[in-house]
Amino acid sequence: MIDSKSKNIIGIIRLDRLGDTILTLPAIKIIKDNYKDSLLVAILSSYNYNLFSYNNKIIHPYFDVIEVVDIKLSYYFDNFYSV
Repeated sequence: MIDSKSKNIIGIIRLDRLGDTILTLPAIKIIKDNYKDSLLVAILSSYNYNLFSYNNKIIHPYFDVIEVVDIKLSYYFDNFYSV
């Protein structure tokens, strides 16, 4: 549970593939360094969750909380290509 009264909350949403998430890590580090008192929440796809956790524990130093959103990326790509 996130207590929003005690800290500012910054959400990082990465629902795409693993490589795109890895490329954003320098920007996420800058956010964490500049907002040390904030709670940094990662909202990730199940693909990206494994990059930041091991045995359901957060192992990455940038995130305080990780939430997983299980989406089917193929749904978005199917709609994109049909346009």
